[in-house]
Amino acid sequence: MAYTRQHSFVPSTYAVVRLEPLDALAKLRADMVHDYKPVNSEELFAVERMALARFAMLRADRLVIGMHTASLNEAMDESERPMRLFEAAMIDNVDVTIQQNRSFLLAEGLARINAKSAKDWQLVLRMQVQAERLYRRAVEDYNRVRALRGTDLPDDGVIAPDPGEPVLDFVSHVPDRPPQKPQPSPEPPPAAPAEPPTQQPEREPAPGASAPAEPPTPQPEPEPAAASPHSPRPPRPHPRRKPAPPSSGTPDDS
Repeated sequence: MAYTRQHSFVPSTYAVVRLEPLDALAKLRADMVHDYKPVNSEELFAVERMALARFAMLRADRLVIGMHTASLNEAMDESERPMRLFEAAMIDNVDVTIQQNRSFLLAEGLARINAKSAKDWQLVLRMQVQAERLYRRAVEDYNRVRALRGTDLPDDGVIAPDPGEPVLDFVSHVPDRPPQKPQPSPEPPPAAPAEPPTQQPEREPAPGASAPAEPPTPQPEPEPAAASPHSPRPPRPHPRRKPAPPSSGTPDDS
């Protein structure tokens, strides 16, 4: 008679937010359960451990890819131009492909990151080695448990409970809303008519006060009379005579 395991395995618990799908580990576990066909809860637990270890291997490989991408990004500026070029003697009379150029920039960016912090790459490589080591241990543990089938462990089958849908703390999707019709832009209000300038009423003089003097009305200048042909001409000025010069001789005595 098949045994229903009490422990439930929830694959969505091990997914990294915004990096891994919630059902990625569940699919990997389903494939391994189909291939290894565990018959008791111990074998099923060993298979799930293998799935977790393999999932960690994939995550470590993804981290290595991310470090390579960061290295390539470190060797290029904001305009996507390489910050270091080949030496002239290196590419003289030689065709260089895009992949070769990117590989050169990848090594250049790796050197730049390593100069800033050499522990980053060491940590990534340690994580990769540790994931592979844990997977080998999981396989060894499964082989140990499988050897006990039919002797120390039952082989009548096991049924794993359905973990159900994952419980979400944050909902990423926005509920659908009916499309809203675009509202027409409001028309500007009509301009108010210009008011005529108001005239100030004339103030009446107080009783006993003299009225203000009105400005004198300018009189037109008289036009010059036309000269008549019979009118006497004005006298011409008489020219003065010049005095005679004195004579040089002496007068005779009378």
